[in-house]
Amino acid sequence: MKEDISIDRKTLSDRKTLSNVQIICDEDEIDLVEIIKILKKKYKVILFTTLFSLTLATSYIFLAKPIYEYKILLYIPSYPNLRSNIESVKFILDEINNNLKNNKTFFLNKVLDNISIDNKKNMETKSLTLTLKIYNNSKKTKKFINNYLITLLNEKTKIKETINGRKKEILKLIEKYNKELKNLINLKKQLYSNINLIINAKNQNLIDIEKEIITLHNLIDEKKEELNKLKPIYIISSTEITKNPVKPKKSLIFLVSLISGLFLGIFSAFFVNWWEENKEKLK
Repeated sequence: MKEDISIDRKTLSDRKTLSNVQIICDEDEIDLVEIIKILKKKYKVILFTTLFSLTLATSYIFLAKPIYEYKILLYIPSYPNLRSNIESVKFILDEINNNLKNNKTFFLNKVLDNISIDNKKNMETKSLTLTLKIYNNSKKTKKFINNYLITLLNEKTKIKETINGRKKEILKLIEKYNKELKNLINLKKQLYSNINLIINAKNQNLIDIEKEIITLHNLIDEKKEELNKLKPIYIISSTEITKNPVKPKKSLIFLVSLISGLFLGIFSAFFVNWWEENKEKLK
């Protein structure tokens, strides 16, 4: 008898559990149906919000300035009298970007958006890669920006001034060595014409003169080579300007605005429905 009662209780408990599960499932089904009903009822809200979002995106796409880009590889010389020239160039470029951001360079703001620096710098070749974003893809604009940038960098880093000073020093040394060389060659000619002639006050012999002539030739060659290497900041190479704008990204903006509009529209539909049902209670 007791066993029968326990079995009945267990059966009753199982039935209650099944009943509860059935109720939850029914509630879920009702909720889903209700959601679909609300969305159908408020489809105009969803449609209006989505269209509004797409309209804003389309307006931005058409009104925003198209931005193109190209890259340049700069040669950055390094001289002992100046601080790290690459760091100086970076500082000047940051200054240019700040001026562009704050509209301080009126003529430059019309053609240039910003300049970014490639993080990979080659210290061996003393070079720096820059990416320039501009508002049109004409070659004249590119030429103007390149000339402006190189002139500004050379002036602000004082590289050109340093180079000109060093060139003067080298030319003076070359002139001095040439005079000494000329004197030694004349002295050598005299020795060959009269081997018994006393060479000079220092009592140099013919072998010493030959060595000095060779040394002076080497020094002159070294200085000429140094002179040829003295170069300011200049553009080593440059890529072509992109044919299509890199900004604004039309397809991405359109897709994001569509998805955002739909989500916002669905949220608005539920909110409007809730407000309509509860506005009397809130009063």
